[in-house]
Amino acid sequence: MAMRFVKTEILSSSDGLSHGESKTLETEEVLQAKRAQQTSGVKTLFEQLEAQKEKAQEAYDAKTKLIFAPPRSLESDDVEFFAAEERKRRLVADARDRDVSLERLPRSPRLQEID
Repeated sequence: MAMRFVKTEILSSSDGLSHGESKTLETEEVLQAKRAQQTSGVKTLFEQLEAQKEKAQEAYDAKTKLIFAPPRSLESDDVEFFAAEERKRRLVADARDRDVSLERLPRSPRLQEID
């Protein structure tokens, strides 16, 4: 249904200058508009804007809560994976250190004769 403006009051003046008096109209058109508004549950513009504002504020609060939330803890699978990776890294580093230390050892005289 298309909403349209329905005139409900007429301003009047006794002296022709000030329009402080108003006369309320109770025509059939006004009564129909009031009944239609009550039965359809139409909210006023202010109520609609407030509802939209509250919805936008809730969305903003949800995003802000995610941004400033404390970091999640690691799951047990993640902890196991990182521990395994650390063990592999240590094994590779130990093997490399052993190879370097073997190269630095003086050769035995028997091996030097072969060269």
